[in-house]
Amino acid sequence: MTTVSHFRGHLFADLRGSTAFIEKAGNAAGAELVRRFRQLIRDEVDEHSGAEVKSEGDSVYVVFPSASTAVMCGLALLENAARATAEHPELPIHMGVGIHAGEAVEVAEGGYIGSAVNLAARVCAVAEADQVLVTGTVRGIAQASAPIKFVSKGRRRLKGIDEPVDLYQALPAGAAVAAQRRLDRR
Repeated sequence: MTTVSHFRGHLFADLRGSTAFIEKAGNAAGAELVRRFRQLIRDEVDEHSGAEVKSEGDSVYVVFPSASTAVMCGLALLENAARATAEHPELPIHMGVGIHAGEAVEVAEGGYIGSAVNLAARVCAVAEADQVLVTGTVRGIAQASAPIKFVSKGRRRLKGIDEPVDLYQALPAGAAVAAQRRLDRR
């Protein structure tokens, strides 16, 4: 049996704080928050030629034809989430976005299987609320293709991944970067 790998940009987005929100605001408000989160993602994914692979609970997995398109979509998601939260502060949409690019095998049931997918999911798991976090691979591919600034977040060990991974926060090219302080331990 021959399997064909396809190069794609893999994006995972996860709604942050939804469990606490549901505990405080109730199930109906939680369902509406998740509905709005998913709709925001679907609208932006369509604008960036992406394809939703899977939506489960308060997380969504999307593929893109390129790494730079995935990053541009991730940044647009955060911008639209901030706007939606400002318009409806009672339904705050804060998400963490993780992106990796690489080859994966497309499966008959729909979606992709491979280490590129796994790595993108792990990057999303460590992304903070209102943050697009990408691998060094994505940075290397996208830095010359789109108006994006990348800020190093260092090398991290991620669950189930053998080697530490270089991570970068993606920001729009014109965004100000907050100075990072290093504390010396003496």
